[in-house]
Amino acid sequence: MLGGKVTNVKLFYDLGIRHMLLAKDYRSKAADGCFEPSNAGLSLYGRSLIKEMNRVGMIVDLTHTGYKSSIEAIELSTKPVIFSHSNPYKLRKTNRNIKDDQIKKCAKSGGLIGVVGFGHFLKNNDISPENFYNNIEYICNLVGPKHVGLGLDYVYYQKQFLKQVKSNKFGLPKEYLDNMSGFIYFEPEKIYDVVNILIKKNYKLKDIKGILGGNFLRVASKNWK
Repeated sequence: MLGGKVTNVKLFYDLGIRHMLLAKDYRSKAADGCFEPSNAGLSLYGRSLIKEMNRVGMIVDLTHTGYKSSIEAIELSTKPVIFSHSNPYKLRKTNRNIKDDQIKKCAKSGGLIGVVGFGHFLKNNDISPENFYNNIEYICNLVGPKHVGLGLDYVYYQKQFLKQVKSNKFGLPKEYLDNMSGFIYFEPEKIYDVVNILIKKNYKLKDIKGILGGNFLRVASKNWK
């Protein structure tokens, strides 16, 4: 979208875009995606891009980004970063999920992890409120509730999306295609059930509000200008 020009970050910011991925599963001009076997770090362009995003106020989003690239990005960024829709690797071992040190480094930057409801990234493809909550709890136990948000990644037109996936086998990682049963989603309406679980688990009201959106607003306030 940037056409290889870091100066276009300001253009997109002025148009209302407020956060941006560095890669989408595969290698980009800026960074390796999470399914690239080389696991290379940031390119020189990627480093320049992060500096410009920090300068302009664009949030650095590391979901879909490779392990090494994400670690380097967190260390380089002078502002809080996010994994807008990623789950703990310990609960579901897929390259799309993130490891404990990524979670910890993200939290140390002041950022957060948005728990994702796509079946592929949840243990046993279980999209129940209880299993979705397990991911919230894991991150809270690791780095605290102020570093957790919701990043459902919900697809409304699921039949059309699945048809598109099947017709373009090179568009998504093989892992997805080998597990088509994972194309199920935690529905936004079930957020109420998750809130009830949080209440039963004695989460403080301020922490629940943070998870439901307040934490994202805090990160935004540290980035946006």
